[in-house]
Amino acid sequence: MHKVVSDVEDAVPVPVLHTADAAARSIHGARIARVCLLGTAFTMEQDFYRSRLAERGIELLVGPDDSPVPVFPPRACTSRR
Repeated sequence: MHKVVSDVEDAVPVPVLHTADAAARSIHGARIARVCLLGTAFTMEQDFYRSRLAERGIELLVGPDDSPVPVFPPRACTSRR
């Protein structure tokens, strides 16, 4: 969804909520200019989140290009009951 959000925004008459926009508001509110991203491999490898924050003056760090993308294993993201 986030990779095509610009197309969706142009096609619908209502505002579209993008998590990067909400994050940018919080980041600006905290007076921070550079943040690190921890997410799925897809989110960290693609540019859609980084570019959205860059448009708002925020630098997004994801690690060196020559290193493996740090991602939580799926088991770490599940809750136990």
